[in-house]
Amino acid sequence: MPIFDLIRGKIFNGKFPMVALDLAETSLELIQLAPKPGKPKIAFAYRQELKPGLIKNCQIIDSAGLAGILKEIWQANKLKNKNCLLSLPDKIVYFANLKIADKTGDLQAAIMAKAGEILPLDLSDYFFDYRLVETGKNSQEFFFIAAEKKIIRQYFDLCQAAGLNLAVLDFESACLARSLLKDNKEPCFVLDLGGYSTDLFLVDCQGFRYQVNFAVGGSVLDKKIAETLQINLKQAEKIKKQKGAAAIEDSVLFSIFEPVFLEIQKIAADYENKNKQPVKKIILAGGTSLLKGLLKKLRQKFLSWQIELGDPAQKVDLAGKLKSKDIILYSNAIGLALRGLDKDSLAQGINLLKDINK
Repeated sequence: MPIFDLIRGKIFNGKFPMVALDLAETSLELIQLAPKPGKPKIAFAYRQELKPGLIKNCQIIDSAGLAGILKEIWQANKLKNKNCLLSLPDKIVYFANLKIADKTGDLQAAIMAKAGEILPLDLSDYFFDYRLVETGKNSQEFFFIAAEKKIIRQYFDLCQAAGLNLAVLDFESACLARSLLKDNKEPCFVLDLGGYSTDLFLVDCQGFRYQVNFAVGGSVLDKKIAETLQINLKQAEKIKKQKGAAAIEDSVLFSIFEPVFLEIQKIAADYENKNKQPVKKIILAGGTSLLKGLLKKLRQKFLSWQIELGDPAQKVDLAGKLKSKDIILYSNAIGLALRGLDKDSLAQGINLLKDINK
């Protein structure tokens, strides 16, 4: 073995597997995997509720307080690897699929110009990255993603303050696709039903095709139950946990998510028209997807569709670290951890940190 390869191997052996850190306004999750034959196993899993005020609207409000929490977690759990990965929520990220002519000289300049035409952004205020999706007869299609520099720097500075090395800043949809989809041979929607928002994206064998965010989630159900029964939100949350989707009339439930349903039909029709292939599968993710009875009601709504609850256990061995009923809550962190498993997986996908030091 050449001496350079030996040295490089030793360096990377200390860097991997990285720790995946999933930060939200109300909680954080950590996952670290360990490689093994077949599929990697969970070596470390951790979840902690966060007090209000640390993160708001996806922006870090109390960086010092949050850095202190992260330091304490690393110390208390004796985590030796301080290399980590994070992802940004889709609702603060801009996406576009760009078609660029083959004869383009400066590819990045052409991509930036095209993105500027489609997205209402001053790209000088944004970090961005892109990946080739498809090569056509006279053009190439790229998946483009951008997020505000000030927000990205918040997450980067947070990790530095906590004594961590942030290696990759991904986006949630990519992490979910990595943890929930077995393969991308057939087009498939992932519907991420959160507490305050819902993300919908379509993936096929070429990669990401569509991505949409909706300002609707489980909290809207709480409000509707409270209004209907004339009770307070805490009582409504309790009833929702007890009765699940049965706590609200089907007509009301479906009206809440009607914009999502319409977008699914619209995107599916557009995709089939362009690619001559139907989309008939939806994978559910997010905490609201666990609502009792919701899966059955969605299957009644989309009768000819295959609708399943996402299962990250198909990609990782739980190794007794997580309960099967809780694993969906770790889907994003598991997707991140899969990327941080080794240097080859780390190099795949979007990284919004690539220009952080420029």
